[in-house]
Order: sequence, then structure tokens, then C-alpha cells
Amino acid sequence: MSLRYALLGLLAHEPASGYGLTKYFERNVGRYAWHAKHTQIYPELNRLADEGCIEVVEEGPRGRRTYGLTDMGRDSFAVGCCTQGQIGGAKRSRFAHVPGHRARRGRRAGALAATD
Repeated sequence: MSLRYALLGLLAHEPASGYGLTKYFERNVGRYAWHAKHTQIYPELNRLADEGCIEVVEEGPRGRRTYGLTDMGRDSFAVGCCTQGQIGGAKRSRFAHVPGHRARRGRRAGALAATD
């Protein structure tokens, strides 16, 4: 998952400022997944705003901006999440990285899995 979709997903949950998103990554996401610093988050927020995916819903002191998701951003998030698991046009199993996992295809493969 890219930073773009992580930010859209967090903003789909609730509006937030760049500072709040940075702190969330430091405390939660950065501990388990990947680190995103403010030098990455703020430019991505600006790109998302320029594209119309997010908008400023509140301006506070010292230029603090709270961003919220637009309908276009919600659609972009939904499409991005659906296509993140696709590589070269073929859907990748979300468990492909798990040792011992063998990807199965179709209904018959599911029925065969019970007999393996």
C-alpha cells in the first residue's frame, strides 16, 4: 500500500491535520508497518488536495489545516484498495507471502483444498 492510500484511508475514518497524521504514523503505523515522516506526508497531502481528493475543512492558528476526504477521494481510495493486490493484470493472493501457502484458483480448487 502506498502512502497516498494510507492517508486517504485515515482521512476516510476522520478529518485530521498533517501534524495529527504524522503523529499517528509515528505512534501506530510506524511501529508495525513503515515510517512516514512529515517530509513525505505534507507533499502528499498537497498533491491530494490539488487533485481534489481531499479538502481543507478547518483552518486553525499558525496555518494549521484539517483535511477531510472528498467524494473523489473516497472513490480514489476504493479503487486503489481494489487494485493494490493486482500485479500484471492478475490478482495476487494476499497470503502469497505466507510460508507454505499455495494460491488456489476457482471453486474446484477450494473443494480440492479440503481433500489435500
